[in-house]
Amino acid sequence: MPVYVLLSLLLGHGLAPGVAGASIVTTADAGVETETETEAETETKVEPEPEPDVRSGLMSPADLRIFINPAVGLNGAGLLGEFSAELRYRASKRPWAPAFGVMASGQVFRRRQVAGGGVEVGALLSWDVHFGPAKSLAFSPTIILGYGLWRFSESVYHFLDLQVGASLRIRISTSWELVVRPARFDLLLDGYGVAALYKGALGVGYRF
Repeated sequence: MPVYVLLSLLLGHGLAPGVAGASIVTTADAGVETETETEAETETKVEPEPEPDVRSGLMSPADLRIFINPAVGLNGAGLLGEFSAELRYRASKRPWAPAFGVMASGQVFRRRQVAGGGVEVGALLSWDVHFGPAKSLAFSPTIILGYGLWRFSESVYHFLDLQVGASLRIRISTSWELVVRPARFDLLLDGYGVAALYKGALGVGYRF
């Protein structure tokens, strides 16, 4: 019996380091896995940077433009003097995004020796392409679709109004700008046919 007891003690003492080592390895592996999971969670929580807002200067969120413009009929539509205003709003922060708005104008004109007057209102879509020193200039193509009413003596005409043109915006201060519109073509469509006008304009704009 003492021999068996002695062998048992010796064998137990020899296996003890192996068991202890296995315990250490297991603890170390668990720690590595915990650190890896923590790093993965940290990387998952990284949020993208917010998109920069470019709506400043000539790209301000909103602007109001007022024009005085003469017009010439291209197919017998007569001579026209017009006072117009455009209010635009840019909802997107992206530099290439369009501006949406409304246009309203009042006119006095003469056609075939008959004087008259009218109004036009419509929705507009416009883009701004900036260039020049400190982006102080902008080229702005614009399209307008709306309704028009003309009155000659006792006759009243209602028509669909389609306008396509472009303007040059020149920044003159923090909020003010000069607007030159060398060309805009105005097509007036009704049940009698199509009248076409060529409009030039000079105006001022205020940016909000």
